[in-house]
Amino acid sequence: MGVKITKNMNPEQVQLIYQYLQREPALRDYVRLYPDYERRFPMLLSALPESFLNAILAALDKIEVPENDQLKLMEQFDLTKAESQLALLLLAGHSPVNIADLRQVSRNTVRNQLQIIYDKTSTNKLPALIRRLHDVLSAK
Repeated sequence: MGVKITKNMNPEQVQLIYQYLQREPALRDYVRLYPDYERRFPMLLSALPESFLNAILAALDKIEVPENDQLKLMEQFDLTKAESQLALLLLAGHSPVNIADLRQVSRNTVRNQLQIIYDKTSTNKLPALIRRLHDVLSAK
């Protein structure tokens, strides 16, 4: 597929996002309605928030979440790599359901990892977790 690169992405990243979005029901409907979707794909990409595109790539393990943030969370709370990635995606505003879909894992996996994160961070609700993560990452 020959789509132009948008939002500072390399061709491999554009292709990965294209493949991911093809699995989404809304894009499948779009493809049925617009047979020239490959030509329209760059326009579709440019309409998506960059944070969403980065989250897709991060969830597909094709880009790294900010390594210094990930290491800080791993050290501070003894989180695993997967747990710290989940925490950073939550901090970026993604819901657990969305993260499960992005990472192509079951919702139970995300729910279990989230419970472990709650235990390790001494929190029990998402807003408290987000505050705790923000406080740790914003501290110098």
